[in-house]
Amino acid sequence: MSAHVEDRLMHEARLALKDAFDYDDFRPAQKRIVSRILHGEPLLAVLPTGGGKSIRYQVPALVKAGLAIVVSPLIALMKDQVDALQRRNLPAAAYHSALSRGEQREITRDIESGALKFLYLAPERFNDESFVELLRSRPIGLFAVDEAHCISQWGSDFRPSYQRLGEALKKLGNPHVVALTATATSEVRADIQRQLGIPPANVVVAGFDRANLVWMARACHTAAERREHLVTLVRRLEGTGIIYSPTRRGAEDTARFLTEQGVATACY
Repeated sequence: MSAHVEDRLMHEARLALKDAFDYDDFRPAQKRIVSRILHGEPLLAVLPTGGGKSIRYQVPALVKAGLAIVVSPLIALMKDQVDALQRRNLPAAAYHSALSRGEQREITRDIESGALKFLYLAPERFNDESFVELLRSRPIGLFAVDEAHCISQWGSDFRPSYQRLGEALKKLGNPHVVALTATATSEVRADIQRQLGIPPANVVVAGFDRANLVWMARACHTAAERREHLVTLVRRLEGTGIIYSPTRRGAEDTARFLTEQGVATACY
């Protein structure tokens, strides 16, 4: 792909990002992955939780023609994603067994008419040959596998139905596939690549580093010293802070102490 074409695609991606999600630009790691997806590369992206994983496939799907199929392991996850997209007036639906027959028929009609842009499915849905035929009747712009570590027997949430996604891809004419996960050892990554046909070079592992966060540690030898240091940090804080504690009792004690110091504090 020429630099001119890639620049045009990234320009369209930024416009979609702003129009659909109200962000002015991508984070550096997001930009790299979005660019490679727009380039047409099958890709495995290992991304930290909270790193904008969904946007990395949703924005390219908006730029690319055709239906975006997203495979997700849980109805609750699908619902969260679909609700978020619909709130932004993006045509999305999740087809699953918990829907009524009427709701399933409505989504089927939307697939047939091309009214949907995003369709969320559980991996078991590809066992239904008539449903696969329905999908084959529509152009598929992107096939995104969320929580892709579920495909591997070495993964933390192995799910056998995920292992049939390679077969589903073949039935659908091998559409552009993107796999995403926050959890993948080298063995799991290799398994995902092998089963989904993703070349070894097409793996992006994004780090957890955040330019706006500073990590430091300080040894405090007594509880009194720890509390004194904590109050000093809190009083320097601009805005809201989060304090983690290893136990519920510890969290409650810290919240009580800060409240006594005049700091507006809530314990969760």
